[in-house]
Amino acid sequence: AEAKVDVVIVGGGHAGVNLACWLAKTKDGPSYILLERNRLLCKWRDNRWDGFKLNTPMKYSRLHGQTDSLPDVKMGRPIAEDIQRWDDHIKKMRLNYRELCLVESVSVHPTRKDLFSVRTKSEDDGPKEYVAKNVVVCCGEYDRVKVPANLSKPLDPSIRQFTSDQFHSSKDLKSGGVLLVGSGQSGVQIAKILAEEGRDVYLATSRVGGAIRTYRHEDLFIWLDRVGIMNMLAEQFKKMPKEVAHQIRYRKIPITGPDCAISLFSLHRKGVKLLGSVSSVGPDGCTLKLKENRADNVNTSLESYKIFPMKIESWIKGQPEKVQASFMPADDFPEPEWKVVPELTKSNGPSTLCLKECKIQNVIWATGYSADFSFLKIPGLQEADFEPVRNLPSDLCSKSHPGLFYSGFPWLHHQQSQNLVGFDKDHAIIVEQILKRCA
Repeated sequence: AEAKVDVVIVGGGHAGVNLACWLAKTKDGPSYILLERNRLLCKWRDNRWDGFKLNTPMKYSRLHGQTDSLPDVKMGRPIAEDIQRWDDHIKKMRLNYRELCLVESVSVHPTRKDLFSVRTKSEDDGPKEYVAKNVVVCCGEYDRVKVPANLSKPLDPSIRQFTSDQFHSSKDLKSGGVLLVGSGQSGVQIAKILAEEGRDVYLATSRVGGAIRTYRHEDLFIWLDRVGIMNMLAEQFKKMPKEVAHQIRYRKIPITGPDCAISLFSLHRKGVKLLGSVSSVGPDGCTLKLKENRADNVNTSLESYKIFPMKIESWIKGQPEKVQASFMPADDFPEPEWKVVPELTKSNGPSTLCLKECKIQNVIWATGYSADFSFLKIPGLQEADFEPVRNLPSDLCSKSHPGLFYSGFPWLHHQQSQNLVGFDKDHAIIVEQILKRCA
C-alpha cells in the first residue's frame, strides 16, 4: 500500500515529536506522519537508570505548546513524571504517528524527482510506502551505543558488561566492584549512584569539561539563556579562527548533576577511585593498561567549570547598574562539589588495574553514541550534507535535495539544536520552508 503525504518525520524522539506538535498546531497545516521504530520517546522510557532525572529546569523541558502548573525553575523531577506530561501533551495534540514502524529507506522518487519515497516495515496494516514532498530526519545522534571492541571483547567472560543505556540499577550487577569507563554525563551520574549505595566503584576518566549547577543562586540554564550562550548561531563559526570554531563545535557536553553539581572531586570524596583512560586489555583478560592522563582529565573538567562564572560576570558588568544590583551575590561559588583535591590535579594514579585483584566483576561502558543513517539511500548526500568529524548533518536544510531536512543534531542552526530547549527555533525555520514547498 502507498500513501501520499506532505511530510514524513523519521524518528519519534524529542525532535520528531516536537516537530509533529508544530505541524499539528499550524493552521491549515500540511499533512504529516511521524514514524518511530519503537515507541515514541523510547530512549527516555527504556534506556535510563532508575532514579534518572533531566538536567534541565521545567522551562526547558516542555514540548512545543505544552502547558502545566509547575514553576519554570522546577528541578529534581523524576523522569516518569516528565514522560507522563509529554504523553498527556501528545494525546492532547492528537499527533499522527505510527509506532513499531521501521523506516527501511528514504530515496528520491523514481519518477518524480521533486518527491521522496519512504519505505517502511511494520506488522500493522499501515502503508508500506509513503510518497512525500518533504522528509525530516530526526533519528538523533544517540542511536547506537559506542563500545570500543578492542577493550570489551578481550575481557574475561566472567566479567559482566553493560552499556550505560542497559544499566537500570545495582540489582542488574553481580556482587563485587564496578568499573565505569567514561566520565561524561552518564558515567559520573551512575558512579555517584553506585558509590552512595556502598559499591566499590572505579571510574576510568575521559576528557570532559565541568559545569556549574547554580551560580548567584540561579540555575545554569537560566544563565546560559540570559547571557546568550544558548543562542549562539552556527554561522558565527565562519568569523572565527578554524581552531577556535573546531574546539567549540566539537567539545563534549560538560558534566553536571540534576539536583546539584557533580565533579570528579566530589566523586573522589564519595570513595570512587579515579583512573586514567583505559588503553588496552592484557592477555589474561583482567589486567587493564591505563593512560597517564588522569590529571589532565581532572584539570580539563576544572578549567571548564571556571569558565562559566567568568562569562556570567563579564555579561553582568555590561548591564546597567540597576540590573547588576538585581542579582544575588556570588557567595555560592565554587560549589561544595567542586572543592579541589590537589592530588588529583597533579597525579595520574596507577598505570594498570587488575580486575581480579580489585574484585571487579562488572564493567559499564559510558563511552558515547553514534547515529545511524543507513536508511538514507540518496546518492551524494554524505558529501553534500554531512560534516566529516562526527559524520553528522551540518545544516537544517539539505544542500543537495530541497525538501529534505534534519533536526536534533548539534549545531544545525545554533548551540542548542540537539536539545529540546532549542528545537522550537529550528522547527520554526523548518516549518516555514515546508509551508513554502506545500503552497
